[in-house]
Amino acid sequence: MTTEQITHVPIERVRKNPQNPRRFFNEERLDLLRTSIQEEGILVPVIAYRTEVDGQDEFVLMDGERRWRCSIDLDLETIPAHLIDPPTPFENLLKMFNIHFTRDDWPLISGALSLQDMTLMSGEDRESRLAEMTGLTRATIRRAKQLLTMPPDELALIQSEAHLDRSVQVHREDLYLEIEAAESVLRNALPEIESSFTRNGGDQTVRPKERRRAS
Repeated sequence: MTTEQITHVPIERVRKNPQNPRRFFNEERLDLLRTSIQEEGILVPVIAYRTEVDGQDEFVLMDGERRWRCSIDLDLETIPAHLIDPPTPFENLLKMFNIHFTRDDWPLISGALSLQDMTLMSGEDRESRLAEMTGLTRATIRRAKQLLTMPPDELALIQSEAHLDRSVQVHREDLYLEIEAAESVLRNALPEIESSFTRNGGDQTVRPKERRRAS
């Protein structure tokens, strides 16, 4: 990865990377970062690559979307950046995943959605190979893939709270995975209830609170 000298690029010409697995941003942490930038400035340059749109240079972020977002909120005109060579689409996805998802303890839903993109782009679905590519454990990949099998309305509920601290989340992915495991045991042990319950929508859909009351 070739890196050019640090330069200051116009905020208005910077674009977020569509392959960033960090899809959800905690507002409290953003507030802290805004305060830090306001007091100290941007101490660590973002990483971006140059591209051309309608004859003008634009800069796509590889690392530093939170700093960029805060800079916009603070009405800064430029942001310091390391410029690197433009990656191929798959290199972009893989680098973004390795840079971001393995750095912090993020919601599993973020990695699951990015793994879905990676599978579609590469055609690779084997847990062992995905683990090699991403640096994640096979157990994490297995949980991410299991999460994606849940009904769309449940995934939407999980995503709607992914930006919140875990202490206040109601629709957490670990809760749904535990429900999924318990439900699977019940369905195998009591196949006669299969026709009475569904998670695919409609009047018979069982929500987490309803399951807890039923138990």
